[in-house]
Amino acid sequence: GEYELAQTLIDDTRDLLDTELTAMAGESYERAYGAMVCVQMLAELEEVIQYKLIPERQETIKQMWWDRLLGGQRLVEDWQRILQVHSLVVNPANDVRTWLKFASLCRKSGSLKLSEKTLVMLLRYDPSEFPEHALQHSEPDISFAYTKHMWMAGQRKRAYDQLNSLVADMSAEKNFETEEKDENRRLLARCYMKLGQWQNQLQGLNEQSIRGILACYEKATKHDSNWYKAWHLWAYMNFEVVQNQKQQEDLQKN
Repeated sequence: GEYELAQTLIDDTRDLLDTELTAMAGESYERAYGAMVCVQMLAELEEVIQYKLIPERQETIKQMWWDRLLGGQRLVEDWQRILQVHSLVVNPANDVRTWLKFASLCRKSGSLKLSEKTLVMLLRYDPSEFPEHALQHSEPDISFAYTKHMWMAGQRKRAYDQLNSLVADMSAEKNFETEEKDENRRLLARCYMKLGQWQNQLQGLNEQSIRGILACYEKATKHDSNWYKAWHLWAYMNFEVVQNQKQQEDLQKN
């Protein structure tokens, strides 16, 4: 009975929105876009009902929601409203990919409090309460996201040390299932690349740091050999090494 009532309320709201959208025809895209997000939320509320009533459609609906999010504008407020609809039926712990994307969106748009809140929810504990402890590595993708949050929040040295620890832990892990192993190799490649970039920013380019940075980029290419960005950075760093050596030789000649 409650599903029928929900559907009736959704239909009534859609009628009101139709009137509003018609009135907005020819007005600014920004105003119409807000109403379109409401239309999307109504469609997804209907899909929430389907999700509850037709279990075999659940994976299809989840994929549809993901594709729709990626196809829309990357606005924190919109994602927050839409994810509240999804969480009526999908626990964030079972939709980590989407919530990590949301945390990344928050971080990149400067909403650091919301980014932290989201990551703490996914980790199920607050690392800031245990600053001396290494991050738990049972879910490395979430821990990696948390180190990026720390870096953006100005805790650069700690973020670098925590990522170093995570990479060491993941590199020692050998007993992944095949599909999971591929996922973790891709994640490890991204961790190595970030580690190299952070080492570069923290230590600058000198004879000692260049070796460490190069090693990070090289490992990134090994763990994901099809990743253009890793090859590009590795090649660029090799170029920097050659330039550095040339400058040293020129200085010695003079």
